[in-house]
Amino acid sequence: MRHMLFHLKHNNLNSSSVGLLVTLRVMHANRKSLRSERFMGRLVLLVIFLIVARLLYEPVWARTRMPKIAIVRDAVKITTPTGRLQTIKLSNDAQQGDIKFEDMNFDGRTDIKILRERGANQEFYSIYLYSKSGDYYEFNKEMSDLPCVEADGRTKEVIGACFHQSACGNWEEHYSVDAKNKIHLVERARTYCSPTGESYEYVDRCRKGRRTSSKLKEIKEDAK
Repeated sequence: MRHMLFHLKHNNLNSSSVGLLVTLRVMHANRKSLRSERFMGRLVLLVIFLIVARLLYEPVWARTRMPKIAIVRDAVKITTPTGRLQTIKLSNDAQQGDIKFEDMNFDGRTDIKILRERGANQEFYSIYLYSKSGDYYEFNKEMSDLPCVEADGRTKEVIGACFHQSACGNWEEHYSVDAKNKIHLVERARTYCSPTGESYEYVDRCRKGRRTSSKLKEIKEDAK
């Protein structure tokens, strides 16, 4: 009888110990799981912070850096503000002085103008606008088709400054630039001569491709 009681108490003690051990292991596993969840949560927050920081601060950093240019035979080698390499093939020979830097679309970033053609009255540049999303310079045909193209940072307009028809027929055109880098005519200022020899100048204001107003005046001999 005493022997049976001893075994009964011993078995009860072993059962309690096993139950306590299982409980401790479960608690330990829960703590490890909780620590792991906290770690993953902090890691996710860190990744989000880095992404947001890049979106907010990378453009400011990139704007402070100019692209680097090197002319190699019939190509221009460009190092973008973030260090990416890009090659632009040329259809004509170019010198270092034929390349200019200018913010042509008023986004705060430096764009590239490469002289393509020069005549007696006009010159044409190939315009490459910096793409923030792609980190490369993209050719813009509309701006490249404007003679003596330049950007007016005060009015936020792109100007074709030397349209030429004759000795008396010259004009310039002003364009606004939209978010997709499309240009829209806003003003045309022109001089021309009548068949009887009088000289005139006029200014047309435009909106959405239509003329909204026009001013005309004769150019007097003493004003020439």
